[in-house]
Amino acid sequence: MEKTIFYSDKIIVTKNQEGFMLNFIKDKTDIESEIDYGFRICLSPQTTKKFLYVLFSTIGDYEKKNGEIKVSPEIVKIAKEKPNPIGFSL
Repeated sequence: MEKTIFYSDKIIVTKNQEGFMLNFIKDKTDIESEIDYGFRICLSPQTTKKFLYVLFSTIGDYEKKNGEIKVSPEIVKIAKEKPNPIGFSL
C-alpha cells in the first residue's frame, strides 16, 4: 500500500453527541467556497481527549527544543474564552 502525506493549512472541527469530526483541509484559492477537503477523521470523545493530550505533550517537547510556536492573538483569545474542563489551561 502506498503511503500518502497530505499537507493541511486549516482544520474545521465539528461535534455531536457521538464524537468529534476533524476535517483537515487546504485552500485551493482565496475564495472560501473553493476548498479542497483532504480528509476527515471521526473520533469518539475519549479518543479525541487522548489525541489532545498526546498533541499537547508533543508540542511541549517541540517547544523545549525549538522555542515557542507563535499563534495569532485571535486563536489565543478563543482558547482563553472557552472553559478548560479537561484539567489544563492556556
